[in-house]
Amino acid sequence: YMLVATNVEAFLLLPLIAAAVAPSAVVAGVLIGAALMLKLTVAPIVLAVLFMRGTGLRVTVIAAVGTCALLSLPFVAVWGDFWTANVTVNFDYGRYSASERLSNAPFHVAVLLGALPVWVAAAAGAARERRWAVWVFLAGSVVAVKSTGYNFGHYYVLMAPAAALLAGEGLDYLLRRGKLAWAVLVPAVLVSAAVTFAGPLRLAFDYDRNPLYGDVVAEIDRHPGELYMVGWHAEIYAFADRQPRRR
Repeated sequence: YMLVATNVEAFLLLPLIAAAVAPSAVVAGVLIGAALMLKLTVAPIVLAVLFMRGTGLRVTVIAAVGTCALLSLPFVAVWGDFWTANVTVNFDYGRYSASERLSNAPFHVAVLLGALPVWVAAAAGAARERRWAVWVFLAGSVVAVKSTGYNFGHYYVLMAPAAALLAGEGLDYLLRRGKLAWAVLVPAVLVSAAVTFAGPLRLAFDYDRNPLYGDVVAEIDRHPGELYMVGWHAEIYAFADRQPRRR
């Protein structure tokens, strides 16, 4: 459910997981540097990965810093813009008051319900989990998800590895208890399916009355020329009942 859109968080998972288990400290550092250059808000998970590795930390950190420097070299000529786009914007993006951060602190409802079987199994696994590495990974993931002050659903992709480890432990426990598994998992799957398919169904049957894009669609309807959507909101093509004019 959390991976239905292609976001940076989805691409971050592979280098982060690989860095946690890579036998080479240098390789781990390179992967960490690549992940940091994709999105700086992943730093809490990087700290968790370093803590989980435990050994060769100096080499890993040097390799990570070197990778960041190497990937930055092509942008030396436009360093001011590069710094603004990758550092200044992130700090401004996450500049929230304590009260605003608290308002976004609760778990995202759609993510909770849309992936309910995973969270239910993870909760069962958490009650039995004794490996400190999993808890460190989970803690770093939660901090990374909440670090910006926003509560967007795709941020929770960063919790997927730790949640999957806990859910595996929980499923092992639940599936050994048939009646409990049926009583807990079946309702969770039904709720998840209903929430997951509600969005596409609404798009299919109610696209012309979506309140989020009503003004945008009205403006598009007044201009019959070529339409280009810049950014990631490709769904506006569907709401406006238009096709991209270029492929």
